[in-house]
Amino acid sequence: DRTNGESLLDHTYQTVLALSWLKRRMLSLADLTEDSALWRRAFWSCCLHDLGKVAKPFQAVLRGEAPRWNHRHEILSLAFIPWFVPPECEDFSWIAAGIASHHKDASEILSDRYNLHCDIEDLDLPSLVGGVVAEEAFALLQWLEKESLTWIETLGFGNASLTVSPISWNEFNVQEFHQYAASNLVMALKAYQRLFRTIECNRAEAPLNRSALVLRGLVTQADRLASAHTPPLGRVVLPAPAELAQRLNLKHLREHQEAAAKTVGSVMVTAPTASGKTEAALLWAYCQQATRGEIPSFVYLLPYQASLNAMRRRLQKVLPNTEIALLHSRSLEAIYREFSTQEYTPVEAYRFARLANDYARLHHPPIWCATPYHLLRAAYRLPGYEALWTSLCGGLIVVDEVHAYEPDRMGMLLELLAELRRRWGVSICCMTATMPSWLRQLIRGSIIDREIPFTDESLTCLQRHRLEITPGQITDEQVLNLVNAEVRSGHSILVSVNTVADAQQVYARLKHLISPDQVMLLHSRFTVRDRLRKEELLEQKLHPQAQQATPIAVVATQVIEVSLNLDFDTLISEPAPLEALIQRFGRVNRIGRKGTALVRLLDLPSEGSRSIYDPRLIDETLKVATTMVGTTLGEIMVGQLLDKVYQSSRLEDEYSATVERHRREFRESCLASLRAFQSDNELAEHFDKLFDGTEILPSCLVEEYERTRQLSTLEAKQLLVPVAWSQLRRLRGKVQWQKDWRLHIADLLYDSENGLSLGSKG
Repeated sequence: DRTNGESLLDHTYQTVLALSWLKRRMLSLADLTEDSALWRRAFWSCCLHDLGKVAKPFQAVLRGEAPRWNHRHEILSLAFIPWFVPPECEDFSWIAAGIASHHKDASEILSDRYNLHCDIEDLDLPSLVGGVVAEEAFALLQWLEKESLTWIETLGFGNASLTVSPISWNEFNVQEFHQYAASNLVMALKAYQRLFRTIECNRAEAPLNRSALVLRGLVTQADRLASAHTPPLGRVVLPAPAELAQRLNLKHLREHQEAAAKTVGSVMVTAPTASGKTEAALLWAYCQQATRGEIPSFVYLLPYQASLNAMRRRLQKVLPNTEIALLHSRSLEAIYREFSTQEYTPVEAYRFARLANDYARLHHPPIWCATPYHLLRAAYRLPGYEALWTSLCGGLIVVDEVHAYEPDRMGMLLELLAELRRRWGVSICCMTATMPSWLRQLIRGSIIDREIPFTDESLTCLQRHRLEITPGQITDEQVLNLVNAEVRSGHSILVSVNTVADAQQVYARLKHLISPDQVMLLHSRFTVRDRLRKEELLEQKLHPQAQQATPIAVVATQVIEVSLNLDFDTLISEPAPLEALIQRFGRVNRIGRKGTALVRLLDLPSEGSRSIYDPRLIDETLKVATTMVGTTLGEIMVGQLLDKVYQSSRLEDEYSATVERHRREFRESCLASLRAFQSDNELAEHFDKLFDGTEILPSCLVEEYERTRQLSTLEAKQLLVPVAWSQLRRLRGKVQWQKDWRLHIADLLYDSENGLSLGSKG
């Protein structure tokens, strides 16, 4: 019936068609999972998954003629299995599981709603099967018998033909249909229950469990792709080295890039900033593609949303005909901004952004730019986790800025990568410009096959920076005078500050010394709209290819360390761990055409600095830096200094042990308990605690938010300011929850020049 939408017959075909797209994308999936029956079981699960929707009560709900139906349509679908798959066939329980689990977890079906330990009469099965008109069921089964043979032949499911002959159509008895259907349903539920219990009794790494994870992943993903009416799935197609060099306008490949283009298996690439690590990753990925013949997915991980947004734009230029997903908590807003800058109305921009974001969540694109937290969803068993494991199986993962995580998150990420490599056929490329030896050793032990050293003498011998220690704190008058002097001399200077509060104070005082158009403030507590405007202006003024120097002082927190492609003449920074300083130094004399640039490090951290960084790392960094005063810093020397910081007070043993402890805890709590057909609410709560961020609306922007929201909710979201949950809790008296908008409104001072001031009343 098409009265209110797609017919059951059309949806069934579209689901099987979507499964065929998945099969073409994942050609090696059955081999990787060691399950030769996988595609046959997935095929029949998709063929039968929604036949229960033929029930009259269900159709009445769809037409709005009834408020609800007290049964699950997928459970009624189980009654139709024996007409195609006899109960004694080994595939029977698997197909029953694929059908029964494509919406709800096993506990909800087998324990809560259709618990076979209860009296059968209490399950109300007569009313469930009684909603089906026997003649309509017979016609539906005849249609599927004919069409399934066609699909097997035309859609690439050659091994889906069942070796056991199903019950003869001559045995279909209209008068006894309902009794027979109820008996079938009970048999199928029992078979699903037996399989589920067997999986529960086995270890997580058992092939049986992996096959079940993938089966449910395929069926649910095929169903969702069909319901979303997506176009066919694309495949990962990466350019060969010569073509990639041409697209990127590279005259020649560096040695580490050439090595990456010839390396099969998991690797680690360590190379300086601006040496072409991204290009090396693409060349490595091409080598895996050329070796295997097909790659089901290519995932590019970065720790920061701004970096991911920039990387997606970059990959879109290199791979113009490839669909690339953006997967982070604010990806919809980021995609909307991209469409808004083109010739689209707000309504059109919203529609296209929503579509792109929905496709990304369905894993429709073959290439993803994602945070590691998106992958961790699979281990924490959030809804849809089986489809995520399935999509990753046999794929490639590039982990850029692998050093940039706190020890607890690092432990989880490393153990997840080890699991994906060991059991799911994933190849991994870890990349960084800075990595201490203790972390390198951890990665080397379980994640990579080999390392690609950086040997390009033109960069290893390049000495872009000369270090100087400057007495004082960032707010001292003599420090601010020094900044003023640099700007008056025609230089651009980065003033790196560790906390937003200190950055705002420094900016306020510099405005009295420097012309307003020659000083700018950048930190995390601006609205998305204001921060983007500032970043765009900075990239215009300070792009590495800019022909003319711009005298300006930019006061910035850690947000300057990622994604922005800026090139300052000099820098003055608060003390921080050496890894952070290296990122900051990388924004000075970025491509080395300014000779040797001066970078100044203050010798006194502010009080706030010690609340966000390990004070021991700051102290050890200052000790090591003191020995390098006046020295020009080469790329090789930086790695040696990093090791000195951790070795001097045995911090490397402590940090290594912390990472290893979190690896063990993650394996025990998540990976060792991973089972198919069962998401975990308790683990989902732990997953939510990984995030320490939310957004608030400054009270001074409420009227603008309300006006904008009437036109576009995504435009309105550009007015929100990110803050940490810990900060929000300290602002209880100044924050109110707006239940209609589902956001916090803060009675705090905000303006586009200074951002949000947590301590000021608006």
